[in-house]
Amino acid sequence: MILMKDVMSHPVHTLSTENSLADARKMMQEQGVRHIPVVNAKNKLEGLVTQRDVFAAMDSSVYDLPPELMEAHESEIPVTQVMRTKVATASLDTPIRKAAEFLQTKKYGCLPVVENGHVVGILTGGDFIKIAINLLDLVEVEPEEEPS
Repeated sequence: MILMKDVMSHPVHTLSTENSLADARKMMQEQGVRHIPVVNAKNKLEGLVTQRDVFAAMDSSVYDLPPELMEAHESEIPVTQVMRTKVATASLDTPIRKAAEFLQTKKYGCLPVVENGHVVGILTGGDFIKIAINLLDLVEVEPEEEPS
């Protein structure tokens, strides 16, 4: 049985409850991620901010601003104002099939993995693509050429 600890992405990029919407957008752009767990001063999970949350937080008039003004505006919005606080999580020993079925049923894009309340990993659609590629490599073995 494949478990979360076998396939999750780690270490995880996180934000603090002290960070802003601008920090979230910047981290997403720089790290190429779409889901960022938000932790408190004791490094415990408080919420999750997604790329969708970042886009939804900005009204259309802000997009007409020059980049420096848009960033200044986003810097005034605490990440805690836009993050989701009801976050489904998994443990290191959660079977990957159970996690996959949960993500598919709920239409979630990620599942943070926690141990004692601390974020230790995250599972995203990208992780399932890696699994699929590995499985395809196993089943799509090139047929051997017959000797001449």
